Amino acid sequence: MFVSGCWSPGTANVDPDALPGVYRDGETGGEIRLHVGGRDMGDIQLYTASPRKVYLHPDVDGPVTLELVRVTGP
Repeated sequence: MFVSGCWSPGTANVDPDALPGVYRDGETGGEIRLHVGGRDMGDIQLYTASPRKVYLHPDVDGPVTLELVRVTGP
């Protein structure tokens, strides 16, 4: 998954090599796995808040739809 070029207000510059792992939303149970080398499955665009937090923000004029926190290492 390509995330290094993503930008939105509030995003953080994060080394893409630091991102692989499992990210989960504890409230909804939503989960995404980022793999080394990246794979874009279904045109999902993630934004980075830190190496431990990513989020979905499909409508830049609307609210963030899901925040995911890293739960395991790469």
